[in-house]
Amino acid sequence: MRKITLFLLLIGNLQISVAQKNTELINVTDMLKINTAGNIKVTKDGTKVVFTITSIEPDAANKLDYKYLTQVYSVATNGNEPPIQLTSAKEGASQPAWSPDGKQL
Repeated sequence: MRKITLFLLLIGNLQISVAQKNTELINVTDMLKINTAGNIKVTKDGTKVVFTITSIEPDAANKLDYKYLTQVYSVATNGNEPPIQLTSAKEGASQPAWSPDGKQL
C-alpha cells in the first residue's frame, strides 16, 4: 500500500512539473477570451434552458476601451442539440425569463 501511495505521489509531481514548463506568459488581453455564463432559467417542465453569455469586446468608439456584451442563448436539456443564440444586438440582452407556461421568453 505504501509503495502505491509513493508511486501516485511521484506521478502527480511529475505531471505538475511538466504542466509548469510552459514559457509563454499570460497577457492582460488573454482575459478578453473568457466568456461568462449567467442568468440561467429552466422551464417548469425542465425541457429547456435559457441563459446568457457575457463576453468582453473592443469598443468601436474608443479603441483603447472595452465593453461587456451579453447575449441570450437557449438549449434543450436532453443534451442532443447545441445551444442556439437568440439575440445578436450590439447593445446586448440580459435577464431572460420564461412565460408561466414555458412556451415563450
